[in-house]
Amino acid sequence: LTLEIERATQDVAERERVIAWTEHNNKLLVTETAQAGADLALAERETQQVPVRQMRDSPERAQVAYEKAIMKERRAEQLAASGLMAKQDVDDAKFEVRMASDDLANARRAAEAATRVHAAEETQARARHDLSLADQQRQLAEQQAQLRQARIRLEETKLRSETIRGAVADAFVRAPRAGAIVDLPVHSGDRLPAGALVAKIAPLDPVAVDVDVSPLVVNMLRVNGLASVDVPAVKLVNAEGRIRSIAPLPGDDGKYSVQVTIANPTRSRLAGQSANVKLIIERPVTR
Repeated sequence: LTLEIERATQDVAERERVIAWTEHNNKLLVTETAQAGADLALAERETQQVPVRQMRDSPERAQVAYEKAIMKERRAEQLAASGLMAKQDVDDAKFEVRMASDDLANARRAAEAATRVHAAEETQARARHDLSLADQQRQLAEQQAQLRQARIRLEETKLRSETIRGAVADAFVRAPRAGAIVDLPVHSGDRLPAGALVAKIAPLDPVAVDVDVSPLVVNMLRVNGLASVDVPAVKLVNAEGRIRSIAPLPGDDGKYSVQVTIANPTRSRLAGQSANVKLIIERPVTR
């Protein structure tokens, strides 16, 4: 049991160390994630404040190109109406308007797609972060449950150890009630299994005396009737007794078994001792 207690104590200490490390690691992850989010927000604000050249496929650039194409088309139509520009030049201007309109529509669709992709990436990153934290919390909960079980095993082992130590310290076998030993089937040095019979005891107060009486006498006796008992082995003379029971049927020898009880506070009268019993017959008084 001492070895079991040491192992249980080491198990508890190891699980406490793992939980402390996990909690510390979780705090670091949360701090690093928060810092990374702050850095990202700051970088985005700084990026928005920096002027950049308009790209050809950006919606703003495409819008400017479309408006220029519209203005060029209108001027071409005006010059053509005055006979100063050929019809082919007007058609070219209209074609440029159509091309600029398609470029503007494509740029807007690309910008919208880029926005949706960026939003999806942010959502995915948040989901992965939440999933990581949830997994860490689940592992921490499992480790805490294992720690509680280890502590319970440690307490159970300590309780068994204390119980065994108490049993070893008190080597006496005690009966649940007072009495005299009438049977002792075990000896010193015997190895006894659990539940083995160690001894039989009897209260011996009162003590019973069995008497066989003839059929001629039994009809004149009654339960709780008086009797006088002598026990020569302990020099007991004329002890008052009472009839406790009378057998309803005779034995093989034709006699009836009558049991008489006498007080035995000192337990000096033991089982197996011989006794002389005088049954007092009470005759009815006639007037």
